[in-house]
Amino acid sequence: MRYVSTRGRAPELGFRDVLMAGLAVDLKALHAAGHRIVVTHGGGPQATALQERLGIKPNIVAGRRITDDATLEVMKYRSEEHTSELQ
Repeated sequence: MRYVSTRGRAPELGFRDVLMAGLAVDLKALHAAGHRIVVTHGGGPQATALQERLGIKPNIVAGRRITDDATLEVMKYRSEEHTSELQ
């Protein structure tokens, strides 16, 4: 399942809250059905900028990043970087 953040793009009051509530319901149902769930922050725009700085051409098809080995390393680095920003 992919949830795309609307932070900074949705001026309507409460819109993000409605999306998050729906996401919570979906995650609860998946968990109740026995699925193991991992929630991550993709950081797409930041990852794309980092790829470009490293000379790696982002491969995005229909709005979805195609992950090769080099892109996976960028995404792992970006995830670690984002986690340290939250601490």
